[in-house]
Amino acid sequence: MMQTGHIEGCKFEESGYRSDNGDYWKASTLYEAAKQQECELLQIPIEHLDWTPVRFGNANRICDFAYHYKRASQADVKIPILLGPMGSIMDGMHRLAKAIAEDVEYLSAYRLTYMPPPDETKTPDD
Repeated sequence: MMQTGHIEGCKFEESGYRSDNGDYWKASTLYEAAKQQECELLQIPIEHLDWTPVRFGNANRICDFAYHYKRASQADVKIPILLGPMGSIMDGMHRLAKAIAEDVEYLSAYRLTYMPPPDETKTPDD
């Protein structure tokens, strides 16, 4: 059974991934795609994950930093993260942040073989 995480005060339904072009996938959509694609559960060394291009919203504001700190501190690093077809982290950044802080060497992950249709598509007027 595929696990999904829960953070106190934050519902799984609130999690998602927005691509550089503005398309948006709910985390639930992505995990359902991993289930349908029968993705293998991988054990990936943290040092092999690329988290350099990722920002946590507007984390230069203290309230945003505190929000993400709380989410990371409550994250369960035993729950697999989700990678896109090219290896980008689509869900699990708070778990990764906690794993880095706690010197965890490996994270479990599912890697999609292809992307499902987005839940929201950015229109030219957006």
